[in-house]
Amino acid sequence: MTTAQHGWLGMLGALVCAVVAAGACTTSGSGGGPVDGGLGGAGGGAASGGGGGVLTGGTGGQVDAAACKVDGQICAAFGECCSGTCTQGRCGGVACVADNGACTVFGDCCNGSCVQGACGSGGAGGADAGPPYPTGPIGINVGDVIENTTFDGVDNSQPAQSKLISLGEYYNPSDAVQKPRLLVLSLMTMWAAPASAQTQQADYAHWQGSRVEFLSVFSDGPNSGVAATELDLKNWDANFAVPHALALDPNFSKLSALFAVGGQGVPFNVYIDTRTMKILHQQAGAQVFDASNALLNGLLGL
Repeated sequence: MTTAQHGWLGMLGALVCAVVAAGACTTSGSGGGPVDGGLGGAGGGAASGGGGGVLTGGTGGQVDAAACKVDGQICAAFGECCSGTCTQGRCGGVACVADNGACTVFGDCCNGSCVQGACGSGGAGGADAGPPYPTGPIGINVGDVIENTTFDGVDNSQPAQSKLISLGEYYNPSDAVQKPRLLVLSLMTMWAAPASAQTQQADYAHWQGSRVEFLSVFSDGPNSGVAATELDLKNWDANFAVPHALALDPNFSKLSALFAVGGQGVPFNVYIDTRTMKILHQQAGAQVFDASNALLNGLLGL
């Protein structure tokens, strides 16, 4: 083939790529590679592409369809969204629903609270603003203040209701008796037997009556490597009648550094003094939180 023929074929290929907005072309170069789900902008496509970009802007890239959020749900990055678009904190840039408007999940609502099919500020509610959170030093080791992280999750009602959960909700600087003095933050996966064993064996009623609260944060759902979903949380809550909040952190993206401290084993339990939000102790492996648990008794007495 002559040089001229090569040139014409190259121009023809570029024209085809320009016409097909979904961007199925796989030619390499600074514009990037293939685009997942038919999403592509002028800069091209996959996460390995140089330019990136979905149709409405952003950095572009591939989206994991098995774990993604639908338009309207709260997001922090385009990779969380099925549409590949995260605009103003919402997948697809869809406007959130005001209080009293109809909703299906918490992500529909501006305040992050969907209670009995309606957005609202009461009941399960969104994250409680509370007193100003401690400034630090923020860290992941014993003695550090744990970062005030917010998760998608469900509350402790039966049946569980969708809710945004913030660690700041548990901050109790005045040591008010109606709030917990100790928080047990457990990093878990649903498919791991030790996680279900710890959940089944815990005497939650005893410890909550002694001002200990629990928060389980899940990376994976029932299948290894597949991110947990809101439905998974509600099923877990129904199966074990868990009287505390449950949260989502796919791939432990928010708690990755803390997860690494535990050697990436689950469950990984972090014990937090809610008066200061400082980490008191860390413990890898399933624990039996029965009424005689010496560690909890000891930490409560600090």
